[in-house]
Amino acid sequence: MDQEQIQTEVQETHFRRQPQQMRGQQRVAAILDAAEQLFAEIGYQATSTNVIAQRANTSIGSLYQFFPNKKAILQAVVARYHQQYRDLIQNILTDDFFFQSLSDAFDSLISALLTLHASHGGIRAFFIGASASSEFAAEAQQINQELFERLDDLLAACIPHLPAAERALTLRILYTTTQTLLELSETVPSHEQSTVLSALKTMLISYLTPLFSSERV
Repeated sequence: MDQEQIQTEVQETHFRRQPQQMRGQQRVAAILDAAEQLFAEIGYQATSTNVIAQRANTSIGSLYQFFPNKKAILQAVVARYHQQYRDLIQNILTDDFFFQSLSDAFDSLISALLTLHASHGGIRAFFIGASASSEFAAEAQQINQELFERLDDLLAACIPHLPAAERALTLRILYTTTQTLLELSETVPSHEQSTVLSALKTMLISYLTPLFSSERV
């Protein structure tokens, strides 16, 4: 992670004390990385601030300079994940997304989603286990809504004749298929992952091809 990215993520998180120097920002990033790893390995309840500090190679006093408790660390980890998801939406789902070849479009999207999933397995596992009424589940739903709205705008611009109801169903099919096979790709042996991802890309292109003119496929 480069220094500019660390600084951006730190600035977008609420702390007991805002780190001003790069050294402090790097320490905060290390604490969040350690916490997320531990949430994935042993679970949120079993993770203590002492263990987080130890994994981050920092003192417990230094941790408490920035975070009042474990929940604040979790909130910061979630906020970081959400910001990176929003960055993905902005950087990958550009205005020309559906105007390039579908093969190129889904190569870039699948690759970005894989990178995000691989980097944040711990927090994604937490979301899966969160109750539907929890604050974190609500925030996750908000991110998904932003993703749907952006894809809907792009699809409407590219295929203006497609009714809104059909666009909504199309997006639900694309989203469910992508999430299901991405999760499958994370559970199969590494030598089978490319097969799953290739199947995902083939399914998405085959499904969308009738909606697009042949020169865009």
